[in-house]
Amino acid sequence: MGGHFLRYDPSKDRVFDETSLWTWDETGELNVLKQIYGYFQDSWERYEEGKIRNIVPCGFSVSDRDIPLLFMRSVHREVDERTNLYDCYFNTYPLDLAHVSVPFFNRNIDVLYRKGMNRVCRRFAVGEQKPAGSNVWELYDSEKFGDIQERTRKEVHVSLDLYREILKRCKD
Repeated sequence: MGGHFLRYDPSKDRVFDETSLWTWDETGELNVLKQIYGYFQDSWERYEEGKIRNIVPCGFSVSDRDIPLLFMRSVHREVDERTNLYDCYFNTYPLDLAHVSVPFFNRNIDVLYRKGMNRVCRRFAVGEQKPAGSNVWELYDSEKFGDIQERTRKEVHVSLDLYREILKRCKD
């Protein structure tokens, strides 16, 4: 469990901090959940001090998987009071790139649906083809934890590049 996190200021197009937080066994889960929660709490402090305008977790499946999973695991592990955890995670403004990219695809369809990361990357000519998600489980089973961390870091940076490109096209 874990992830790669960065704080980005779109008004200055600048990443101003970046970190990876991971654990590879169940005994370390509580510790990494506390670190992730601390990272979010620090973001809230920066927000309250006026140092950042909003807290916008951004990526693919961030709104329907990542944030709810962090909340549920943190409640289960008793990282903090349920209401504090809820406020910390669900009062953010998640931006799921799988959803916001939909209008940039063929408009002559009867049903709108989310797009996968590879498809969005091809549409915006950003990043490289990423292996299937099942590849992560193969890496985990082979104990190639560094490869998982690097893959995740790259995905976060590709997500940032996609965010920049979508924002640019929205302004055009």
